[in-house]
Amino acid sequence: MIVNKNTITGKWVLVDNHKIHYLESGEQNEETIVFIHGTFLDSNFLYQTTAELLSKNYRVIAVSLPGYGYSSKIYSQHNTFYFINFLDKFLKALDISDMSLVGNSMGGSIVLGYALTYRLGVQKLVLIDSYGLGHKLPMHKLVYEISKLPFLFDLIWNICSKSEKIFFLSMKFFVHNTEIVAKDTVAELRKLLRGKVGRKTIKLWLRGEIKKAGSYTNFEHQLHLLNIPTLIIHGERDRIIPLDWSVKASMKIKKSKLHVLKETGHNPLIDKPEEISQLIDEFLREK
Repeated sequence: MIVNKNTITGKWVLVDNHKIHYLESGEQNEETIVFIHGTFLDSNFLYQTTAELLSKNYRVIAVSLPGYGYSSKIYSQHNTFYFINFLDKFLKALDISDMSLVGNSMGGSIVLGYALTYRLGVQKLVLIDSYGLGHKLPMHKLVYEISKLPFLFDLIWNICSKSEKIFFLSMKFFVHNTEIVAKDTVAELRKLLRGKVGRKTIKLWLRGEIKKAGSYTNFEHQLHLLNIPTLIIHGERDRIIPLDWSVKASMKIKKSKLHVLKETGHNPLIDKPEEISQLIDEFLREK
């Protein structure tokens, strides 16, 4: 993952007594894009390449949610709606009233929930392998059991981070083309897994979000209410979020278009950042 980090600035803002870190690139007077990351990777890692590519024509903001990256930790059980409310306060803190929102995985459900709840100010929406579009994950029962047993979560996490072989196998759940991922990206991913930042937040989110009966956050029955131009991107080989969720969502959202990426897993931003950037740019330029 090679980027010119000189074009990206790390900044801080206080939101609800949380010290929040975010990346900013591009010119202040350009159209604003706000990126929200998913459950496992913060914006410092996930969006740097995309932020640089899009900053030539847009003002790009990529926030690390509370509990992730350099942002303040959170210690209580929570779910996706906590982050939806946080996003509203974050945008107000930066005085952003008009923007396009982009979210990957959990981040997709956050920006979707924000658009359904607040609506005003959201020009366009991009959902990338988005959570929140269905009732149960493919491995829902297993994830639920792990969420109830924090020591089991820690055991699996430690095994994945310490064994290089198991780490590469676990990467297949997120990145389809692991062979083409740069060595520095792999090293960064392993470093993130070894660290404790984010791990506790993920456990608390799982406990608040993944219920025995199904996911706490599920917007599938509200999608027909959305009247915002929406680009839905999904990796054909996603093993975490079913492609079927995005297909059905594209049929329910009035002004939506679906783009399925061939030979791509759950995290196209790692698999194909250049293609994702181009798709977003083309979509935002459409009138």
